[in-house]
Amino acid sequence: MALSLTVSHTYFEQDICTCLQFNHGPVTRALLKRFELKQNTSVNGFDLYINTNTPIPAFLTYVAGATGYTFF
Repeated sequence: MALSLTVSHTYFEQDICTCLQFNHGPVTRALLKRFELKQNTSVNGFDLYINTNTPIPAFLTYVAGATGYTFF
């Protein structure tokens, strides 16, 4: 797993907001497809998976160099 994002707040029951939607913009959709990245979505967040034998920082540096994008 390369990234895990969880959103919580004490306002919500058990700190979990079930009303969130995580939608990809056009750049993110293209990057996920091009580099075969996978996302596992949960009710209050998501995990991003990278299938590589390269260390994650090196892979992200490669993606930035190949695309010019430093974000997903």
